Amino acid sequence: MEEDFTKMSDNQLVAIIAVPPSNAAHRAAAAELHRRQKQYENDNLLLQNRNILLQTWTLRLTIIILILTAIAVVIAILSFVNP
Repeated sequence: MEEDFTKMSDNQLVAIIAVPPSNAAHRAAAAELHRRQKQYENDNLLLQNRNILLQTWTLRLTIIILILTAIAVVIAILSFVNP
């Protein structure tokens, strides 16, 4: 009877790994747990990249808004000084 390790929780896989390493289920569960760990790491890296990209664009938009605000203030001051 082949078990589908992809549908098991991490805790179930760890429980299977606790049996002696000569067991075939142990090796399959360990391989699945390792695959999941790599997937979690990849997902985490993708989230970090998205966060960095979002922070970069937020910073760019903030700088653009500050520049436009400074230009508007200069225009307002000049219009009061020279009506």
